[in-house]
Amino acid sequence: MRPIGGRSPVAFRVLYVCVHNVCRSVLAERLARSYLANRQGAFAEHVYVGSAGTRAIPGQPMHPYVGDVLRTRDADIGDFTSKRLTARLVMESDLVLAATAEERDRAISMAPAALGRTFTICEFARLVGLAERGYEGFGVDAFDHDENEGADGSEGGVARTAGNIVHAAHQMRGQGPYVPPVTDDIPDPPPTREAFEKCADRVEKGVWGGLGLIRRVIDHGDR
Repeated sequence: MRPIGGRSPVAFRVLYVCVHNVCRSVLAERLARSYLANRQGAFAEHVYVGSAGTRAIPGQPMHPYVGDVLRTRDADIGDFTSKRLTARLVMESDLVLAATAEERDRAISMAPAALGRTFTICEFARLVGLAERGYEGFGVDAFDHDENEGADGSEGGVARTAGNIVHAAHQMRGQGPYVPPVTDDIPDPPPTREAFEKCADRVEKGVWGGLGLIRRVIDHGDR
């Protein structure tokens, strides 16, 4: 994996996953890149965002409606071809975020050791929110942050702090109120522009909810 925008070194790798890697995971990847490109700080400098599909045919372009939706959000649509998910990609990633529980579980089945860092997009945003608020006293220490850690662009500081947040999200599984798995799923949209816009809205909310918390903790020490 290469750093976003050619930046180096890479401390933290985020991989978005769907089925064919032409729609939902592409939206997530490109909206995440846009979010990071518009911000300064250690996290944006040391994160790579990629995507793949559990049943992708390598080399395919993104869905035309995806390109249309990304253009309206000023996100980059260039230099994209689909990629097939592999166990190696899962293991090389520090955070794997899938569109649905089914794709999440497929990724885990390829690399069971990645269980603690593999979630759905919406699940991760929801769990870090619970941990940040210290649900029932849990998570208070998960976001302890030395104000100097990562502020100098330290690769190690970024990786350590981001990894702690991912671990906190994993520890929150089963701790908060029960949420039916389907609630966290982002299904493949019907082939209409309106449906793709609605899908992008949900993807964007989940992406920003998860990455935004990590960025705030790393760059500002916020909790």
